[in-house]
Amino acid sequence: MRYPLASVPPAIGETVRLETDTGMHLRTDTVSDWLRAYLDGTVLVLTNEPAPEPAEPDLEALRAAKEDELSDACHDAITAGTDVQTNQGMEHFDLTETDQINLTTALGSVDAGATEYPYHSKRCLCRMFSADEIRAVSQAAVAHVLYHRTLCNHLLTWVRRTETAEELERITYTADGMPEDLAANMTQILAAAGEVSA
Repeated sequence: MRYPLASVPPAIGETVRLETDTGMHLRTDTVSDWLRAYLDGTVLVLTNEPAPEPAEPDLEALRAAKEDELSDACHDAITAGTDVQTNQGMEHFDLTETDQINLTTALGSVDAGATEYPYHSKRCLCRMFSADEIRAVSQAAVAHVLYHRTLCNHLLTWVRRTETAEELERITYTADGMPEDLAANMTQILAAAGEVSA
């Protein structure tokens, strides 16, 4: 049953009364007698049809959402930074894009011969870092970023391989549970990168 309305009511009442333009009563329906009552624009629909099942998102849409989720997790893990042992003890260094640029600049100065460079760890006052400290922070930052970008790359590859929504749901931002071939490749890449940077 469809009732055209002059305007959208604030709520659906208990009964609906259909009248002609001259006020002649044609019909009254009790809303609770129907399985569903809903507004479709300015039309009140009373029906005994069950609500349609929500359409399941297609696998490509689910993959895209999972890729976004993993990329965001990677970005968050990278920018959260890493801990490094310095002359002051264990210090934490954030690695936002700006932090990475600043650290690259500091390393460039040290590589060019500077024996110290002004820098700071998270929430600490700027101080002069020795060349060895700058190198240690830079090396830890590169390893941290490389690990997370490599992990994300392998997880995104795994996402593209999935064939079901259930498989996608099991993928989280961790190397745990990764397919053997991807886990082995990731280990090989990180080991080779460690040899190159050492």
